[in-house]
Parts: sequence; C-alpha cells; structure tokens
Amino acid sequence: MARTRITAAFAALALGLAAAPAANAADIWLGSDTYSTANTAVLSGPVNYTVYLTPQVYTANYGTGPGSPTFDLLVFCVDVYHFSGSNLAYDDNLAFTTNSGTGGNFDTLDAAQLDQVGRLTNYGAKLYALDAIGNVDKLAAVQGAIWKVVNRDQGLNIDASNNSVDALIATLSGAGYLSAINADVGPVSNRVTFLKETANYGQANSHQAFVTASVPEPATWALMIGGFGLAGATLRRRRALTA
Repeated sequence: MARTRITAAFAALALGLAAAPAANAADIWLGSDTYSTANTAVLSGPVNYTVYLTPQVYTANYGTGPGSPTFDLLVFCVDVYHFSGSNLAYDDNLAFTTNSGTGGNFDTLDAAQLDQVGRLTNYGAKLYALDAIGNVDKLAAVQGAIWKVVNRDQGLNIDASNNSVDALIATLSGAGYLSAINADVGPVSNRVTFLKETANYGQANSHQAFVTASVPEPATWALMIGGFGLAGATLRRRRALTA
C-alpha cells in the first residue's frame, strides 16, 4: 500500500468544496478516499481491533453510481462495526436513532447524544478547514469522541497511546465538551447529515456509517479554501490496520 503525497490535491480539494452542490440529496456515491495515518488507536469492549483514528475525505457525487460533477466530502465514522469502503452508494434516507449494536442489540441514542455528535462533527469540520495538518491530533480526538458518544452504553474503550489525544477524547466525549469547543473555535452548529450504505443497511436500527457537517455559508467556504490551501501530508487510502 504505497503512500501518496497530495499537497497539490488539497488545493484542488478546496476548489471542489467551493463548487459542491447542496447537501441532503437522497443518494450519494462515495468514490476514492484519503485520510491521515498519523494516529492509530486500539478499540476494545464491544469490538477489538486497531484502526487509524482520523476522518476521511471522499471524492463524491450525487447519485447511485459514479458521475459528475464531483466534490470532496469530509466525513467522520459513527459506526465501529462498519469498515469503510470506496466506490459504494450511500443515502440519507433514515434518521440516526440507534448505535449499530452487537448481536442484534441496539441502544437508542438520546437527544443529547445526537446533539453532541452533531457539534463534534462541525467542530471537526472547522479544525480541518483551519489547518488540516496542524490539527491532526485534534481531528483524531474528534473521531474517537464520536465513537465514544455513540457507544456510550456499550463501554467502548479507545487507547490512542498518545496522551494528548487520549485526554482530548475524554474531554470531547464528556459533559464539558461544549465549553472546550467554544474555547477553541467558538460556537458550532449541531446540523449534520448521516449516511448509510444503501445496499447493506435498510432499517433504522442498522449501521449508519458516516456523519458529515452541514454545507457552510459562503463566508465559511472562503475560510475553508484558505485552510485547505495550507494542507499537505502523506495520506493512505486504506483505513483499518491488521490487528
């Protein structure tokens, strides 16, 4: 699995975001993806494996198959049971109401959990726009915190073997998360879109693979373009590590 240096690609990513269509279409095709390999984590409890702790950026288009125009979509995983793949159809037809569960047991998510996931996702989008590379540890913590919040009742443990990342996961998944976010980037929205894999999951208590922030206002697009223009890193396409 070769590493790919994509400094120039992030500049193109900013332009693609600026031209992205409106959010919340029923069907979306997620093509190739890139993400940071700077942080890994051991997940234990309801699952036991090692993963890259990071959001992903997909080359996407609206529809059920490859098409155009394409745009770049930043997503966070909300499902520790789902190994993300490329070139798959997703949709936003179902509300996110439960975690994905294990053995057919699903825990209903309450309003506070959904609100926290929404604000964490928008916080992550701001961090990525401001400085995707400089905020790599914070972005790892956001991903970890989302998993912790969604799987609160299943006792998910996340060990990043990085004291700062582990400490921030604890803060962002805890009761004082909003104060920490406000102190760092100011207020954030809780508006998000949840995406599930169309072919595999057709029920409300099935896997909802990804969450993505709402489409920003034009002023925020300008901020994102500036942030992405600074980015440049070694990314790898495959997410899961062999345990």
